[in-house]
Amino acid sequence: MKNHCFVAAKILFISVSFSLRAQVVTIDQALKLGRENAQIYFDSYMDDIGDALSYSAVSHWVHSAQARPRWGFELGGRVSFMLIPRKVRHFSFDSARYTNLRLISGDDEVPTLFGPDKSSARIGYSVTYQTPQGSITENGQIQAPSGFDLERAFSGHVLPAGFLQFDLGVLRNVELKLRFAPNFGRKEFRTLAFGAGVLHSLSDYASEKAEFPVDLGIFLGYMFTQNSWALAPSDIQKSSGSALQVRSNIATFTMVAERELGRFSIYGAAGLDFLFTEATLKGTYEYSLSAFYNEIFTDPLDSQSRRGFLHAEAGAVLKLSFLHISAGYSFQRFSSFQAGVSIPWNPK
Repeated sequence: MKNHCFVAAKILFISVSFSLRAQVVTIDQALKLGRENAQIYFDSYMDDIGDALSYSAVSHWVHSAQARPRWGFELGGRVSFMLIPRKVRHFSFDSARYTNLRLISGDDEVPTLFGPDKSSARIGYSVTYQTPQGSITENGQIQAPSGFDLERAFSGHVLPAGFLQFDLGVLRNVELKLRFAPNFGRKEFRTLAFGAGVLHSLSDYASEKAEFPVDLGIFLGYMFTQNSWALAPSDIQKSSGSALQVRSNIATFTMVAERELGRFSIYGAAGLDFLFTEATLKGTYEYSLSAFYNEIFTDPLDSQSRRGFLHAEAGAVLKLSFLHISAGYSFQRFSSFQAGVSIPWNPK
């Protein structure tokens, strides 16, 4: 059973990522702008990226307000496609925010991590380093660091995600949910995600005389994600395996309502999510300033964010005796479409 689940997880992930033709990114070149300038640039390069990845991970946890009966379970897979707007794929390079940087040529709209793999912008710099031999001023220019190009990677401005999900009734009106995306990927991009949550049905608490048009439930969940992008080989990388890594911890609270219509059911959900995201440029980098002095950076750039956001979604489920087919749409800052197929089983 474990091997079958592992194979199913791999097939699910590949079905989402089969057309990823992502390019490696070049954000490490920002280190040539000087440590402080590089950190400011990195914050803009990663702004909203952690939010988008978190939205993708916590969307569509529930499509029913009813907990499964004790020891009843449902096993299936879900895929979602999140729409990424242009403002998340680019940011404006403002030289006033930096020290001794200027735009030499090209467009001042430069790529974020989700942006194109090429930029026309060239950034000039003049950075002074303090060395044992005295001050050294380095002058030069770089091409604006590239993104991994969502449009080329997936033939559109969407961020795909795929999960295996297992739902198990453990107590009366209580259901445990487990979600998992295996550590698969290609050389350019790898992802890992897992989470757990509890759904509690509320309808049984209503008076027998009260007639509610819908079933109600509460869901509490937690999700961890880790995504990494490879870096293009460069003259400043000293260690192998240099990468850009984004880790997210997300807690979610959701109220869900469901109405059954024969074999179909429709549902709506709304809630609040809290996330902590950390993006890190991993690896060791060496920048030669002279024949006598090299500047060495280890895991040099780090950007953290703590945010809360609202989410809402609606969808429908076709419930056959041996198969459940679901589809939904989320209404949030980054909207997404979802589809899922699962196999239910209830004890007799």
